[in-house]
Amino acid sequence: MAAGALREEYRPESDYHGHPNYSRVYVSLLVLLVVGLVVGALLGNTLLAILVVFGTAFIKATLVVANFMHMRYEPWLIYVLMGAFGLVVLALFWFVFPDIVI
Repeated sequence: MAAGALREEYRPESDYHGHPNYSRVYVSLLVLLVVGLVVGALLGNTLLAILVVFGTAFIKATLVVANFMHMRYEPWLIYVLMGAFGLVVLALFWFVFPDIVI
């Protein structure tokens, strides 16, 4: 009885969320690329240029993940798992970095 109740509640047509505006995302990625390249090349301060380039790269990665990978429509548990995997990657870099530098 419980399995039948679950099948009746789920409607695949209500799961469709549509598609993002890919053209707008593409233009945003191109604008951020130009901003990162131009600002990074024109700034005399190397640290500030690195921060601008990596900042725009982070925004571009967020746009790609949210729109092209459809993560915008996923439940919150996916974000928790992605955050945990990100921390594992950071820990890997943290522990391997001394072996590379020294």
